[in-house]
Amino acid sequence: MDNTPAEQSPPKAFISYSWDDEEHKAWVLQLATRLINNGVHVVLDRWDVHLGSDLLSFMESGLRDTDRVIVVSSDEYIRKSNVPAGGVGYEKRIISAQIAADLDVSRVIPLIRNNTSCPRVPTFLSALAYVDFSNDAYFEEKYAELIYELHGERILPRPSLGSNPFLRHAGADVERALSIDPTRYASQSPEGSVSFDYLNNNGHFNIGMGDRRFTLAFGQSGDGSIYVYNDPSDIDWISLAPQTSMDQIHDLWAYDSSSRHRTALVGDTVVLRNTSGNFAAVTIDLVRRRDNLTGTALVEFHYRVALHGNTDMTDEST
Repeated sequence: MDNTPAEQSPPKAFISYSWDDEEHKAWVLQLATRLINNGVHVVLDRWDVHLGSDLLSFMESGLRDTDRVIVVSSDEYIRKSNVPAGGVGYEKRIISAQIAADLDVSRVIPLIRNNTSCPRVPTFLSALAYVDFSNDAYFEEKYAELIYELHGERILPRPSLGSNPFLRHAGADVERALSIDPTRYASQSPEGSVSFDYLNNNGHFNIGMGDRRFTLAFGQSGDGSIYVYNDPSDIDWISLAPQTSMDQIHDLWAYDSSSRHRTALVGDTVVLRNTSGNFAAVTIDLVRRRDNLTGTALVEFHYRVALHGNTDMTDEST
């Protein structure tokens, strides 16, 4: 008997936007294409409306039959949403009716793009949180926020509820229990920078979450270098890209993964594959052995967890 869980249906999203100009239309099309490549069934007029199609019926079914509605809130979209006639105005009335009917308001995700307005979303969406895509320098960060939301994941999930330390400890034991912060040795964001005393927590530090989680295992080497091991149960293999930044890595499979550990120097990037088949890159920024003054050792690094199935750290990595 096959006990493999049935694969969930992909999330389905309708994109509501205005045809401001060719650049804006191209941006929406590129966003929709990337969402499809990352497992989201996108309903978009440029793919799903044909000559002779009933436009009103398309908008009604798109807004009614999808899991989420992505509203690209540009200056022109806000202007058109206040006009009763036209596609944007019609979509506004349908969305407003759903909100008024107390349906799941979280279905609607406003995106800010090509927008100088204040407020930055139409009045009928003013109570909803939005994702700000107005600055291209932060596109990857904002895209990660959107794709996590569409797949029902959390970039920073709620920690598990612990037990009451006063029921398990007494006296000095209570103080010790209260001083332990489990998040000290984990960073669940898909990208970030970390400063870690690698002589603590058995040298282990966790990055990412879910099936994109990686346990980094460090060991003391010398100043300017550190051992990184593939011993943790969630790590399939590790490899080393000497004196290479993660933005220069185009193929994560290209690096030798035949050793149990790697000696990483400052400026090297360690490439990891976990047992779920996903990849991460960790660039070593600083290594310091334990000294007599502080009694601490230190490794500083920045990391990036690739999107599901991605092997190019320079493209769609978060």
